[in-house]
Amino acid sequence: MGYCTKCGSELDSVSGKCPQCPPHHDAGASSGTPSKHRNKLFYSIGGLVLIGAAAHFMIDNYTSSERMIENFQTAVAEGDVNEVKRHLSVKGDDTNVSTEYVEDFIAYLNADSYIRSDFSGFIQDHLQFFENTSAAGAPGFYEPPFDLQFLSLEKSGKQFLFYDDYSFYVEEYPMLISSNYEDVAFQVNGEEVEATQQRDGTYWLGDFPAGHYDVTGTLDFDHGEASLNNEMPLLSDNSQFTMDFHMEYFHLTSGVDNLELYYNGENTAEEVSKNGLEFGPVLLDSTDELHVEGEAPFGPVFSEPEEVGGDTYFTFHVKAEEDVVEDAMKNLKTEVQAYDDDSYHSGYDLLGSVEVYPETQWLYEENDTWFLMLDVDEIRHDYYNETFEMHEETFPMSYTFTFNEGEKEWELHTIESLHFTDYVSGDGETIEIKSPEALQKEVAEIQKDVEEGFLNENLHYFFEEFLEENVYAVNTGDTYYLESLIHPDAGEYKKEAFEYMDSLYERNITQSIDALEIRSFEQQEDGTVIVNTAETYSIYYDYDSAKIKSFDSQYEVKNTSTGLKLVKLVETTETSSED
Repeated sequence: MGYCTKCGSELDSVSGKCPQCPPHHDAGASSGTPSKHRNKLFYSIGGLVLIGAAAHFMIDNYTSSERMIENFQTAVAEGDVNEVKRHLSVKGDDTNVSTEYVEDFIAYLNADSYIRSDFSGFIQDHLQFFENTSAAGAPGFYEPPFDLQFLSLEKSGKQFLFYDDYSFYVEEYPMLISSNYEDVAFQVNGEEVEATQQRDGTYWLGDFPAGHYDVTGTLDFDHGEASLNNEMPLLSDNSQFTMDFHMEYFHLTSGVDNLELYYNGENTAEEVSKNGLEFGPVLLDSTDELHVEGEAPFGPVFSEPEEVGGDTYFTFHVKAEEDVVEDAMKNLKTEVQAYDDDSYHSGYDLLGSVEVYPETQWLYEENDTWFLMLDVDEIRHDYYNETFEMHEETFPMSYTFTFNEGEKEWELHTIESLHFTDYVSGDGETIEIKSPEALQKEVAEIQKDVEEGFLNENLHYFFEEFLEENVYAVNTGDTYYLESLIHPDAGEYKKEAFEYMDSLYERNITQSIDALEIRSFEQQEDGTVIVNTAETYSIYYDYDSAKIKSFDSQYEVKNTSTGLKLVKLVETTETSSED
């Protein structure tokens, strides 16, 4: 039994022909059932449909403009250089940009919150365009943000024959630079470029993709070359930059004659002297350096290289080698001790040590004599009037030495006070003038002299006041002010003295003090002071007669928190009496 391969009907058992098909059809026999053949056909067609749908989904997903834009934005935010580079090209060139350019491009878009916000808006605008229009990319009237004028998204070709491909493009702009000098050589990002001078005097360095570029301009002149370096943001087609060379002539002077001038380490064959030298032109505010070198009877002299600043008048700070300063300091202790300290100091002070700062040395020459100046700190011990105690103080000074060519040594010439202590800096070298033991002994002696001097002065003030109040109490009977000058422990003396004053007052005996001399005083360990005086009085007896009398007296006084107070009159002796 067989079946028709055309329609599936059962064939005639005798003729083997299909009764349903036309006679000319030669139906082939097929083993199996019709339903099995239909199932195979159905599954085959279904499988092809599924495979086609999956392939379409994958290709559509891969080529989706919206997905590409979102992936590009994510890659920029995450710094994915390879992903950004895959979708970024130079407009009109269609070549992918370099890895270095992509790195700078990503850095620019992430530089600050404003640019990040503008880039996010740029992306959202294009997503809206693809969603709402069938046309590829942004419409012709679209104006990108100001800081993204160089960036666009455009159709770049086909993928898989049927699907549109899109890329982000950066514009190329001409790099134009104006300068106040001709024949300037330029480098862009370290690479030499051939600059063409335009009619308006600007230099065209070529067309570059929008971005930031490191541009160096070099100008040759008599003494070398001057270079300027700037970072230039080439972000629009109207960018034009200025690179002006501010060249000036310098007036150079020195305290020493016939010094060779060096520019950036090269000998210029020019000499700097005390009268000055006009040198140039030199680029102002650059890293170029100037220094001088020369010879002196004690060895080479020089200045440290210094960068050219904005001041066109410049004086070189000439120095000597370190061993020259060490030679000057060898006899410094003897020289300072022999110097007349009183010529620049007053009062009680002792020089204990000197802190010398070798890096402050300054050499100059005058009338064939070499001078070496050094900044120093003198560590002296002085006193304060308020406390009667010695204190250590620092005095900024300037020591000037002269070079004795016959003896081949430095001698101390002058010592002057420094009013600007900022000049003294760095690490100093200490030279001891007096040992700590000798210094301590002298300090103690001076402190004793100072204290005795102040005590003597105070004793004069006290006894002048005390004797005046004593006379006032005798003449008026008023002892109120006198009591404030008597020690609280002087009760016995006060009683006797006041009784004596009352008796004089009752007898109308008055007096005045004519002279007072403190002949000596001695301070006891308990703070009591024994004072010997000579006093002269005019004494009037009931207005009828008068005498001039002198007395030698000894008093005992004591210092208290409120000043000196009289403890007692130890003794008094009348030494003369005249009518």
